[in-house]
Amino acid sequence: MVLKRITYLPGCLLLLLLLTFVGCMPAAAQYDNVFFRLKPAGQKGLLLYQAGAYEKAIPHIKQAIEQQSSDLFMLMLAHSYALTGKSHEAVRLYRQTGDPHQLEAKHLLAYTLCLQSLGRTEEARGSFQAYLGKLGETTVVAEDLGKSDLYRTAIRYSVHPLSINSRQHEFAPVLTKEGILFVSDRKKGGIVKRSFSSHVTDLDVYKAEARSNTRFVNYTRLEHEVNSNLHEGPASQDTTGNLYFSRSERGGQLSLWLAKSLSGQTGWRQAEKMQVPAAGNLFHPAVSADGSLMYYVSDMPEGMGGTDIYYSVLQDGEWSAPVNAGPRINTPGNESFPVLQGNKLYFSSDGRIGLGRLDIYEALLSGTTVLHVRNMGAPVNSPEDDFGLVWLPDGSGGYFASNRKGSRGGDDLYRLDYHVIHLEGTVLDSTNQKPLAGARVELQNPDGSTRQAVTNDAGAWGFTLYPGENYKLTIEAKSYRSRTLNYSTLQGKQYGKRQYAVALERRTKIFVLGNVRLPDKKRAAHTQVIVYDMSGGKPDTLQANERGSFEVELDTESSYSFLFGCNAMGSVAEFTTSARTDASLSHYLNIDLSEQQRYTVAGRVEGADTSQPLVLWLTNSISNEQQLLWPENGRFSFEASSLAGYELCLQQGGKNRTLYLNQGWKQPQREVVLRLE
Repeated sequence: MVLKRITYLPGCLLLLLLLTFVGCMPAAAQYDNVFFRLKPAGQKGLLLYQAGAYEKAIPHIKQAIEQQSSDLFMLMLAHSYALTGKSHEAVRLYRQTGDPHQLEAKHLLAYTLCLQSLGRTEEARGSFQAYLGKLGETTVVAEDLGKSDLYRTAIRYSVHPLSINSRQHEFAPVLTKEGILFVSDRKKGGIVKRSFSSHVTDLDVYKAEARSNTRFVNYTRLEHEVNSNLHEGPASQDTTGNLYFSRSERGGQLSLWLAKSLSGQTGWRQAEKMQVPAAGNLFHPAVSADGSLMYYVSDMPEGMGGTDIYYSVLQDGEWSAPVNAGPRINTPGNESFPVLQGNKLYFSSDGRIGLGRLDIYEALLSGTTVLHVRNMGAPVNSPEDDFGLVWLPDGSGGYFASNRKGSRGGDDLYRLDYHVIHLEGTVLDSTNQKPLAGARVELQNPDGSTRQAVTNDAGAWGFTLYPGENYKLTIEAKSYRSRTLNYSTLQGKQYGKRQYAVALERRTKIFVLGNVRLPDKKRAAHTQVIVYDMSGGKPDTLQANERGSFEVELDTESSYSFLFGCNAMGSVAEFTTSARTDASLSHYLNIDLSEQQRYTVAGRVEGADTSQPLVLWLTNSISNEQQLLWPENGRFSFEASSLAGYELCLQQGGKNRTLYLNQGWKQPQREVVLRLE
């Protein structure tokens, strides 16, 4: 991949993660002369290796080993193979030198990344732990996920190369209204030469117009206000069009530059160097939409690894001193290519166990505080280098760069499409197949959260789903039986629209007529009646007339609980209907009231661990309602009615105990004991 390997070599930090691609440094050109050609093979290989021209160094190092084998040349050759993507050769040579876990840190990290790119995750995990041990680290950095987790969401995405890829390198995409900005070493003037030159490297910022998701045309190199005869890019843009980018100065220093947009016009003013109070190379800027916060990469000596991500805040027109983004982002390895979008920071790292060498990660931010970091998984990440991810505003896809297998050049640009399923449903009457307006549709997501929709006049509703998941749908409508259905996206079409129709059956109504009497057989005038549908929903409340009579409409195939109350008198009755209940007839429910008793339940818990909280669920047998109690010091209490029964379910850790309290208690207090076992 372009731009990243030199950080392992002392004295060669001037190019860092920005300026070189393998075997194509301007530094290599100074050795292409008669004096260099007269040097012994070992000296040629050492000079090119130290200059970071690994591809060019390999044949000279191999020749030197053939002449006289040495551990130094073996390690140099293995490292050169590792940094040029020849993982099989690198692993073989590293093992020939002895126990790879005894290698010095830079070689051990290179060995780990080669194992990871070959898919040998468990071996890579062991060598990575050894690498951390050499650095004095005691814990694994970041999210350490297994490979199955990293592939779990692969079904949600597809990856496609862009039309503007050439035989050279294209990377670091930036979205614009017209299309895209990117960095490339292709020749100036927008003419792509298919032959690869090993002596000329010129990284510039280009622009291209979008014709489709993957087709871009009219690519041109940005004018002299941004590009120069030095290296420029990667870049970042705020909402006003100001362009932030990194540039290599003539002395080799990497710095941040700003080209302000022309008011009311396309293009930029002449770029000026940004004044960030920091010592060290600064590059790969990622600016917030309003231009007040900027993340960037640096090799400052006080960092956590080879290159770290930092941020600065714009205050009164000046940028604050760099602040390290912290250990949840930075590792003993190298972090680079940050992209800031809203409250999410995307970046690449080779200091974690992932799918390959450089993997793309997503950090969820609250301000500048890092809440969570996750590996983006496949197919965003591959066994090779992946970096520079930027999402479209609507989240439907994005763009990134990779040197994965099948790339046209070194690093290529790719389109990432986020697959979603648009479930378009209708609710119908099962009898006449007419649409039902106002039906309530609830979707339970795989994580347990829910979403709701209400059908329109055409009975239509809709949700956005993801491939490879299981969902649950509950549909309810007045006067209809509710339905709960499982819906899976594991099979079938994995993107686009799906149609789904649900038919609901009408509830058959019956009438229940009743009379309420007092203990002396007199009519209980104006008795309050509460009817609980045991399948759920709000209870119905009604009142008997002056003769103690009432009537209520119920559904068939349902169970109900009636609660009656008149002054200090009360009663409870159960009523169940079936599919065979004759709706053409009236049904009768005659009730005799008795004196009801309010009492206090006082309980204690035995066998509990005092260091852990206790949870007590209380369920009322009449209303089926649940109440959560928190016993303190092993004791609890609640008010109860003699008309109702109660279920008490006590939990603590893996222990639980259930106790049932029957109806009809006549005393003012009831003591109970729950023993955890």
